[in-house]
Amino acid sequence: WSIQKLYTKYNFVRRWFQERRYAREIAQFIRAERPDVVISSNTPLDVQRAMAKATAAVGGTFVFWLQDIISVAMSTLLGKKYPVLGSAVAWHYRSIERSLLRHADHVVCICDDFSDVMRDWNVESGRCSVIENWASREEISPLPKDNPWSRAHSLTKKTVLLYAGTLSIKHDPTALLQLAEENAGSADFAVVVASEGPGADWLRAQAAERQMKEIIVLPFQPYDVLPQMLASADVLLGLIEAEAAQFSVPSKILSYLAAGRALILSAPLKSFAARLVTQAETGIVTAPGDRAGFLAAARSLASDVELRNRYAVNARRYAEEKFDIEKIGDRFVDLIG
Repeated sequence: WSIQKLYTKYNFVRRWFQERRYAREIAQFIRAERPDVVISSNTPLDVQRAMAKATAAVGGTFVFWLQDIISVAMSTLLGKKYPVLGSAVAWHYRSIERSLLRHADHVVCICDDFSDVMRDWNVESGRCSVIENWASREEISPLPKDNPWSRAHSLTKKTVLLYAGTLSIKHDPTALLQLAEENAGSADFAVVVASEGPGADWLRAQAAERQMKEIIVLPFQPYDVLPQMLASADVLLGLIEAEAAQFSVPSKILSYLAAGRALILSAPLKSFAARLVTQAETGIVTAPGDRAGFLAAARSLASDVELRNRYAVNARRYAEEKFDIEKIGDRFVDLIG
């Protein structure tokens, strides 16, 4: 089933109308199919509400798989951009999200940090489980740097620092621009960004205006070449701002671990993603806004092959130990059984 139209993410008015249609159609689909269980994740809250109501109407079990706390994101980001209207919209959706979580048959949080919000919102602990996210260790595995994708982009002989994933209003792309600027004129160095969104558009414009050959901005790449793209990197980069850490855990970090490459993560030091990278010893974590630290980490890993390799081995080891889909699947079966 599909809405069969391109989703408009950044035009909020058009997006609202699309989500209303999405809500109607998915509710009709649920009522027609009468599933025993609906597991919903990363779904707009108006749509999520329609799905929950339709599931209850057919006597099904509704599981809210909490990947991002959407209303907290709205409060932080919209409140900053549109102080009055944004705060009102965020308050409205916080009420919806809290109600959905409190009435869901079960809530699956992707990290312990979200459990704190569940307690604050009076979601019964007996209906909450924590199942950490994962990436496919079979589909994404360590590959040689010299591969068809890296050859197609002339990267095989360069030191490559790569960022893959959305660059939206919860990220700060200036760190990537500064990284390229520090290495201006270096023919054997490249910052590669595979992304879409406002941040990627800004970065592409800046690179063109300054005629910077050290930075390559590409659109999202097909999933079947993702392992090759990640393997082309010597270091993989992650960015998450201080405000975003309370409601979002970047899933790209998990793909990075499966790819078996060293990481540099700019994120609040107490965030789940930062703790993961630090405790598993898979890379270097710097605080948001610490540009000197971020650039120093890049210099360190770009020049120290032994350190990169040690982090890379640890990254893949973590994926091998934690991303067992059979064990993860059994946990989902147990909670809905």
